[in-house]
Amino acid sequence: MDIIDNDELTLADDLKTTIKKESDINIIADSFSIFAFKELYRQLKNIERFRRIRGQTQK
Repeated sequence: MDIIDNDELTLADDLKTTIKKESDINIIADSFSIFAFKELYRQLKNIERFRRIRGQTQK
């Protein structure tokens, strides 16, 4: 298991090697920016389904 520290290894780097054609992607996060989508567009355009499940934000 790799540690994603967003310095040496970013989540985008990991997802680029993990996402395969016709994958189902489920991400639990408070946010998923348009910049992240743009970064992963090549991989995401061939997947079967993408779901972002919102995490609970604290007020």
